Amino acid sequence: MSSATSQLAPAMLAALKQDNRAPALIGVLVSGLVVSLIVLNLRFWARAKIVRKVGADDWASLSSFIFLCCAFGLLGSATYHGLGRHAVTLKPHNVVYAMKLTWIAFQLTPAAEATGKMSVAIMLMRITTSKHWKWGFMVLIVLNVLINTGMMFSILMSCWPVQMLWNPKVPGHCNILQRNVMAYIQGSSTAISDLVLAGAPIILLWNVKISKNSKFLLCGLLSIGFFTAISGFVRVAFTNQTYSETTQRDPTSNFPPLPPGGILDFIIWKWQAHLTQHRHLKGAGTAG
Repeated sequence: MSSATSQLAPAMLAALKQDNRAPALIGVLVSGLVVSLIVLNLRFWARAKIVRKVGADDWASLSSFIFLCCAFGLLGSATYHGLGRHAVTLKPHNVVYAMKLTWIAFQLTPAAEATGKMSVAIMLMRITTSKHWKWGFMVLIVLNVLINTGMMFSILMSCWPVQMLWNPKVPGHCNILQRNVMAYIQGSSTAISDLVLAGAPIILLWNVKISKNSKFLLCGLLSIGFFTAISGFVRVAFTNQTYSETTQRDPTSNFPPLPPGGILDFIIWKWQAHLTQHRHLKGAGTAG
């Protein structure tokens, strides 16, 4: 255990040892992966049975799932070394290794978000014949890739040397303000993208020649994408807490390794993509 342990009263130390967020984190990771895998399989099943063709959006969706699996695997490994427990109850090398795995996972989550939204945008480009919509979705894809890539590099460049991200005892300097600014930009752009990708299907499907009952049902189900926008704005509100000096004092306990909204995003967007393979949309198009 760390040297700070000896400075704590036995009762307080015992209470800190009992306070363990790791089981809850593991539960969220496992349940998120299981549901995401089910939804992803439904998507590919629909593509194979209905459209009988796998497209670029499907491969982007699969890529997003792979990035998410890697991030979740790293976070699960980090809990073994102490993520979710108070740093003062851990050995110093366990704190460093747990945070190293967490920061690597943090590099993968923007990639999962970018490819996930790319999948939905490509899918929407396929169901519309409007050049304006197609160009709009292409711009959205490019902006998402650039901003999420910028977020990944911003994390790496916020501390010099890079090792300071997971080991503050290494001599160097960290620019938390830079990290916060980029996190606000990335979070805001993600939330706005969610709004666009949630609203666009409803507008596009309104012109598709299907029965009114099917149209209302599909539009209602697809509108659940607005929940990802809400979770995105909530994450932006807590950005300062995520990258604060206070968080660094007890990183393994206070550091939120993956916002629940990230899991919610993936599940909802894959569900939305699966719905668009509905048999009523086979071969349908809209002028937008």
